[in-house]
Amino acid sequence: MQNLEECWRSFVEPGSLPFVPQRALSPGFRIQLAREAGQAYVVTDPRRLSENLRSDRWRRLCVALDKWTFLRGDEKCRLVSLLHSMCLYQTLLDLIPHDHFEAGRAAPETLQLAFWRASAHFIHDLPERTSDYNTADMSVFEDIALNAPTAVPECFNATAKVFVHKAKTCCEIADLVRWSKRFEKALVHTIAGADKFTTGLFTSRFYRGLGFLPQLAGDRNEVKRTMDLAESHARNIKPGTSAQLLLYRENIHAVMESRTKEALWLGDKMKLSHGPSR
Repeated sequence: MQNLEECWRSFVEPGSLPFVPQRALSPGFRIQLAREAGQAYVVTDPRRLSENLRSDRWRRLCVALDKWTFLRGDEKCRLVSLLHSMCLYQTLLDLIPHDHFEAGRAAPETLQLAFWRASAHFIHDLPERTSDYNTADMSVFEDIALNAPTAVPECFNATAKVFVHKAKTCCEIADLVRWSKRFEKALVHTIAGADKFTTGLFTSRFYRGLGFLPQLAGDRNEVKRTMDLAESHARNIKPGTSAQLLLYRENIHAVMESRTKEALWLGDKMKLSHGPSR
């Protein structure tokens, strides 16, 4: 809920800093939630909800969708971020055309929209109860990662997605090593001149993703060292706003999930019984 609140605030306050959530839920989550509320709420487009069931916020969202072509680029990006957080992936896919995209030539807002569309497409096509990544289309993410190195934070996020995807589909170690170097360069661009919170957050995310490399190589000590760094950076950042507090908590939760998987992989029964190291 807080994630939605921050995305809503970003949407209705165009002068505020944009909010970019870290995590995304599967389409199945929204379907299950809507079924609990009632069959009338099972919609893939907000405009399909009956008028008598709409809240003031819902109506404002529908008005923005109807005016999509007249919105400024920044307004579109904030609206798409909100739709992404609401698991309204099909609406997002319908809004943003699947035109020929070249990251190296794209304007910043066009690049952002392409990233959100690719993310929605990736999540929308995942099975609800399995994690089959082999047929996922990573072409837009790869284009951004390779050809838009100064796009912040899109290049980092795109590179992270490609790197993790390659690790989960068990690519060749040499290929993953090459992408780990691109991943590190993306981090350098992202935190250059950034505040301490942003630096700590993205550095923690970098090491959490990087942990796949020594795991694939079977290097137990390096896995632990890398994940220790991810947790250390995660715990040392100091949130100063409600949005930063949410991102901090999301990241801590993700790190703890990864450390649990690390313990399972290492066969560390002590860590599993007492929780990840701090």
